[in-house]
Amino acid sequence: MKSAMRVCCDASGMPRTRLHGLRMLNPELFSQLPLSSADSTNVSRNVQLDRKWVGPYLPSSKRVRGLVLVDRIESHNALSTWPAKAA
Repeated sequence: MKSAMRVCCDASGMPRTRLHGLRMLNPELFSQLPLSSADSTNVSRNVQLDRKWVGPYLPSSKRVRGLVLVDRIESHNALSTWPAKAA
């Protein structure tokens, strides 16, 4: 990603164009990159995994699970510029 960001961003770390991340809705990934948008199958896949939704916090329906996952993703922001130290 460092090599790609060196090409996609100017000397001040500002992306030269809007960047989209495919399969990049993991907050550990997109919060480290200057993406304008991203997508993934994360929510549609993980809503279905009943074994991951156990314990005292158990959403009542798959729709509610989806809302929980979307809220978790939306609580993080992508960077506005690529940090110079990462280059």
